[in-house]
Amino acid sequence: MLCTTLRLCVPEKNGQVLSILWQMTQRQSAHRSLYALLLRHASSGLLHFLSKWLSHGELVDPEGDFFIRQRGVSSWEDNYYLDL
Repeated sequence: MLCTTLRLCVPEKNGQVLSILWQMTQRQSAHRSLYALLLRHASSGLLHFLSKWLSHGELVDPEGDFFIRQRGVSSWEDNYYLDL
């Protein structure tokens, strides 16, 4: 079970890993609590990142895992864009 999950997650970045873990919590009824625990721990970094960005305007994403990018212009509205 965990080997299969790892094979699915290894080539992916944060958002995709969280999506895979979420899907596993929905499918694997026998292991739902384990996947929920993995999802909770895996998402803590993203939640911290979001909190810093939304409350302080700090976008620190050295790995490029987040879907928000920064242009480096002065106005807040023009500085950020979605990279979907």
